[in-house]
Amino acid sequence: MGVPGLEHLPGTTLPEGSFMITEAEQRRLADSLGNPSDGGAHPVWAYIATQRGIGISVAELCALADFDVNDGPMLGSVEMTYARPLELGVEYRVTGEVVGIERKHGRAPPLLHRLARRRRRSPRSRRHGHPDPAHLTPNKDTPMPSGPFAHVCLLVNDLDQAVEDWTKILRALDPGQLEQPIVRYDEFEGGADRMRWATFVSDHGAEIQLMEPARDTPLGRRLEKVGEHVHHVCFTTDDPAAVARRLAEEGLQTSPDENSDPGMPWQRWTWVLPKSAHGTLVEVARRYKAVDGRWENGSAS
Repeated sequence: MGVPGLEHLPGTTLPEGSFMITEAEQRRLADSLGNPSDGGAHPVWAYIATQRGIGISVAELCALADFDVNDGPMLGSVEMTYARPLELGVEYRVTGEVVGIERKHGRAPPLLHRLARRRRRSPRSRRHGHPDPAHLTPNKDTPMPSGPFAHVCLLVNDLDQAVEDWTKILRALDPGQLEQPIVRYDEFEGGADRMRWATFVSDHGAEIQLMEPARDTPLGRRLEKVGEHVHHVCFTTDDPAAVARRLAEEGLQTSPDENSDPGMPWQRWTWVLPKSAHGTLVEVARRYKAVDGRWENGSAS
């Protein structure tokens, strides 16, 4: 399956390069693998030589697919074919081409681009074979499900001021949380509590959530008594109730109730109580993903 906007990539010829396996490098490789050198080149050089010898870096290769290497590509697979053993002291000509790009679905991240290419080594006119590596690059246009460590929630007096202040903090310390629209709900219910809240969006780690409760609610009275503070940390799973039951069976104190909100019927959450979490309230919620400033169901089921 092709990737819209990248249909031109298959068939792209990569810049040519060269590589030579020296005796010293072979000895170091053999020592690192715990295998004494027998005087020949280890077969793994078929992969190393093409990675180092091709005339394009991994960063430049990722850029062909409009992807920043700093966002974390993964090596998906490598297939290597040999026509004859590799030799030491021979200068190999390294050529390559992109043979395909396709979308791959998984749990984390949910959508990947699989960029496959073929590289060949050949001294002069003799062909020694080729590896076919494939790198996986996250598709940043696809919402990332939360978790498992999803967010840290702060109880605040003024949501607008808190958003303004935390925007400054994150701009200095974690600007990735400012790349997508903030998820914000100005009317939300949870049990006897009513509140408005906002959550910064992160596809690389835990998010910051800010919550301003209504004054005449349990959380509002708690805020008035205690002041602004960290309210809870949140972990996500597909079945919060099942997790809570399992933790209760293991002797931890959990909330007997599972909460929901009419405006978000797919979401369910419960709690591990502070006494069992050493002073921290732990929310256990269904997975979510941010889409255009709102939360949508991020669970597989």
